[in-house]
Amino acid sequence: MNNLEYSNKIKEILTGLVGKEVTNKRFGKGTIVEIGEHVKVDFNGTVRTMAKEKFFDFNTPADQSVILEIEAINKEHEIYVEEKRKETAKRAAELAEQRRKEADERKKQEEASRHKPKAKKSFNEKFGSDYNLALLNRTPVLTYNDVEDKHGIQISGFGRGINPKEDCVVLISTVEENSDHFTYHDKWNYDGHYEYSGEGSVGDQSLTKGNKAIVDAAENGKPIYLYVKFGPQEYYPQGIMRLVEYKKVDAPDKNGDMRKEYVFILERMQNIKRIIS
Repeated sequence: MNNLEYSNKIKEILTGLVGKEVTNKRFGKGTIVEIGEHVKVDFNGTVRTMAKEKFFDFNTPADQSVILEIEAINKEHEIYVEEKRKETAKRAAELAEQRRKEADERKKQEEASRHKPKAKKSFNEKFGSDYNLALLNRTPVLTYNDVEDKHGIQISGFGRGINPKEDCVVLISTVEENSDHFTYHDKWNYDGHYEYSGEGSVGDQSLTKGNKAIVDAAENGKPIYLYVKFGPQEYYPQGIMRLVEYKKVDAPDKNGDMRKEYVFILERMQNIKRIIS
């Protein structure tokens, strides 16, 4: 028996008890005189107004058959209330379980995402946007032995970046590969020039030794050969270069201290075949 049915049944019983005797737990015997929104009971000349819904919790009819009928419908209603309570508890438990599973699934996905290996970047993706990759020549691939044999220089181990020879200057520009990006100090820019940093890792650079050799090569008409190095077995010839200009800029040294550094602006003069022929 649902709540509406129960309420209607109590109202029906009360309507049948108008003029009948009831006993109140506090006021004693009385007579029901009116049923409306509330129940009115006359207790020895004093009429008291009571709520219909809880009337039989405090008042007992004199008629035993009515008492039994009330007990029966109360039992039916209690069964309904208990079933609804269990149903509500079941839904709440199911909802809690669903939320727990969803939380577990999110946690699993987050764990999988954290441990999922990152997609490997392509060669081009490892460069920054400041590097003009369209000008980077990648054929042929030479080894350090090939470069040493061609120019008669020593670059294995801690070979110099600037290698002056009587008839030329050989520049080695290094690109270091990290987990997902390249680190470089020199680069092809979008003006079509190669920016090559001078030698001298700590403090202000001076126009001596290798740095001077680049300037002298331009004045004396010596060819400047440029190679970009990615590893001992990976040297990319960039062509025969000429010095367009050079300038001093502010840049950090290897210790992170700001200093004056030479930057040589180079222009490609001849194609790659000339280098390896």
